[in-house]
Amino acid sequence: AEKKVIYLQNRDSLVAMANFHKWNYVNPIEPTAGRLIKELEFDGSVREPDLFYLWEIIQPHFPHREKMNELSLMSFNDTEFSDRWMTNLIGIDVTGYPYRTEGLQTLLLENTQLSDVGLKMLYVHVPQLQPHASKIQQGEAPFYPMTNLLEISVFGCTNVTRKGISELHNALPNLRIISTFNPH
Repeated sequence: AEKKVIYLQNRDSLVAMANFHKWNYVNPIEPTAGRLIKELEFDGSVREPDLFYLWEIIQPHFPHREKMNELSLMSFNDTEFSDRWMTNLIGIDVTGYPYRTEGLQTLLLENTQLSDVGLKMLYVHVPQLQPHASKIQQGEAPFYPMTNLLEISVFGCTNVTRKGISELHNALPNLRIISTFNPH
């Protein structure tokens, strides 16, 4: 019961911080609706510590983490999102198991401080962003990359280079990448 309360508190905190949110149900008065978050859009007031609420409930050993699998779109456009914020979406926990926002399909990071290093975190662990993380458990490496991601927009990110885009495309070939170099 304690973990369910943590999930509900963290979920509601994320919704409260978001500039816009969308639930996964069609009829909001339906009593059996699960109230799972489908979309979150943040504005410039969001800060990295605010994302702890997300990080905590997507950890590999958190019993209700599957409830976050409906979260398919996150927007951080025009925020202070930087490379280290990425560890709230994907990384390796203290026991060496990978975690990520498994249902995330669209990640919007336009006009943020993200660089090639943050992009790299989407397909390979970057120890400099998570210096206290354990070494990934044997056999878990194939589960690390964010292969569920279908679209990312880094348009206007001045720290993202053509090389970073190319490396991301090579690692995740099915990912649609919108950038200053390829705006469509």
